[in-house]
Amino acid sequence: MTRTDLYQSMKRQVTTLGVTLYGIHFNSEALQLQRLRKEGARPEKVTVLVRADDIRMVSVEFSGGPTLQLTSKALDTCDEPISLEEWVAAYKAVKGFCDARRPQ
Repeated sequence: MTRTDLYQSMKRQVTTLGVTLYGIHFNSEALQLQRLRKEGARPEKVTVLVRADDIRMVSVEFSGGPTLQLTSKALDTCDEPISLEEWVAAYKAVKGFCDARRPQ
């Protein structure tokens, strides 16, 4: 993963769930059409760009192909920006809660 001041860029595989970042699935019909076009070829990783100050939308760049803007249904009801820092903190809190409830 590479970082700039505002954006983070990483490589991800496109699956039937779309691209997954920080446990969030970003998907669209256009993304799945691109995946199906590439299916016969060796699966490639795409470049995903996300703003560190608002993870509700990502850009997915295909090598030699289009750049798609994707949102996640999981975050559709969020009217305010969600920073990566906030999301990771919430994820850790939920994971800690689940881990604490797991039988030893």
